[in-house]
Amino acid sequence: MEIDRLRMEGWRLMYAVNDTEGWVRVMGIYRCSPYDYGNLPDLLENLTDDDND
Repeated sequence: MEIDRLRMEGWRLMYAVNDTEGWVRVMGIYRCSPYDYGNLPDLLENLTDDDND
């Protein structure tokens, strides 16, 4: 799984890509203020919880 972000004009998109399983998940869309990546583990935990449904 690869975690990345994309900046577009005044927005930042955080997303995860899993080539093996063939999915892309958007974890958040934010205005381009400085983002604190301290909650990234929480975002990833929620991402893996969704896969178990």
